[in-house]
Amino acid sequence: MGAPKGHKSYIKKGEGGAPEIYTHDFIEKEAIALLKWIEKDDNYYYNRFALERGYSRQRFVEFAEKSKIFSDALTKARESQEQKLVEKGLSNTHNANLTKFVLTNCHNWREHLNQTLSGDAANPLGFVLSTIDGASKELVHEEE
Repeated sequence: MGAPKGHKSYIKKGEGGAPEIYTHDFIEKEAIALLKWIEKDDNYYYNRFALERGYSRQRFVEFAEKSKIFSDALTKARESQEQKLVEKGLSNTHNANLTKFVLTNCHNWREHLNQTLSGDAANPLGFVLSTIDGASKELVHEEE
């Protein structure tokens, strides 16, 4: 069976089929719009941009794969989001727990624990006793 009337043939690879909705020009215009949108102080959750534009945030991945310009714009939007969250978190204008959650899950932040463990993991009491042993000698006074 041939292609419907008015459609290109489906036989040749890359031809025919549904028309491409998100063209290269469209994606580049979206990149520019994203950069303008993220500049506004109240806009930092860049996934909202996608919803406002009528597509899902999954399109960001597709757009970034198709266009270096969009990929760069998305990187800048992420960096702007991070910067705004940090500043709003430091000024206490945003919920600290939610800010920490977003920075941890979306921007690879993590807490650094300043704990240094030393000694023998198989014999932890031995480390404690050897530490005490050196100090305990000073506590005992031998009478001659």
